[in-house]
Amino acid sequence: MTNTPYDLIAAWYDQQTRSLPLSEMLIFPYLPQLLDNIHSLSVCDLGCGQGIVSRWLAKQGAHVIGVDLSSALLNIAQQYEDNQPLNITYHQDDAASLATLSDVFFDGLIRNLALMDMSNLQAVFNAVWRVLKSNGWFIFSLTHPCFQPPMLISNIWKMAQLTELLITISKRDFSSPVILKVFVGKLVLIIKPWQPI
Repeated sequence: MTNTPYDLIAAWYDQQTRSLPLSEMLIFPYLPQLLDNIHSLSVCDLGCGQGIVSRWLAKQGAHVIGVDLSSALLNIAQQYEDNQPLNITYHQDDAASLATLSDVFFDGLIRNLALMDMSNLQAVFNAVWRVLKSNGWFIFSLTHPCFQPPMLISNIWKMAQLTELLITISKRDFSSPVILKVFVGKLVLIIKPWQPI
């Protein structure tokens, strides 16, 4: 696999996310509203970074596989796992293919504050659908466009593409049930059943 921008800043990023714990403040309080009992479920933390959400999921009793493209962030995640084992497995993989993951394997996937950074949303959604079990769920959180730095117009464009994709998905007639849950702060959109376009 090729190096990612996060490989260059992994140690700094880990320190920053631990000193300002946005997931703990903005995401974890709302996850119980979106998740039923996840004890013993197979859950993928897609774009797991250094494993913050993976570790939260494992503490709730889930069997967790964390996936990220950055080898440096995965090394940090593995160090946390080695220091305090929660039986989390980490894979280096591209969210657009999830080539290291088996078909129809997960009860659910979580993607925290990273989907807007993906270059091929359609491929990501197709890969997610492939690895989810029937009646599985996909929860992802997004930054609000007003919090995007002015120079990152591409992220705002990505948010518009994602909104268009969600609208298209919500209008489909579905045959394979999957639950899609999206939240930005307290706004929750649930589309079920869901399958790729």
